[in-house]
Amino acid sequence: MDIFVELMRDSVAGNMVRTLFLNRQKAAKLGLLAKDSVLAVGDDALLPSVRAANAGTASAAEATKLAVATLAALRVWKAGKVEETTLADVAVVSAGLFPSYAGGPHTYATQIGAEALRKAADGDAATLAAVDA
Repeated sequence: MDIFVELMRDSVAGNMVRTLFLNRQKAAKLGLLAKDSVLAVGDDALLPSVRAANAGTASAAEATKLAVATLAALRVWKAGKVEETTLADVAVVSAGLFPSYAGGPHTYATQIGAEALRKAADGDAATLAAVDA
């Protein structure tokens, strides 16, 4: 048990365990991992929005990719289309749209904070376009 607790204290390992294991079962039971879930259907849904954001950053640095995908996910959340962000993160990671080490876009945003996300967007055309959209 002590080893597991220590593992969860590490942000990368904790993100991966929560996203890939602990929250995955609940997301699956709620149907959030299905191809026709509320997070997947419609151009303004979470998964299509993050997928579109990722398409514009194929050759960008990792930090830029994370920032663009995170900003896209936050816009969808702000529009009221995401009820539980931890489960939405599972869906985004499961769809291969965000790395599990970061825990999903909502977890990533919480961990780096608003100021760091703003700084990541400064001066980067792809990220600024995503913010302005």
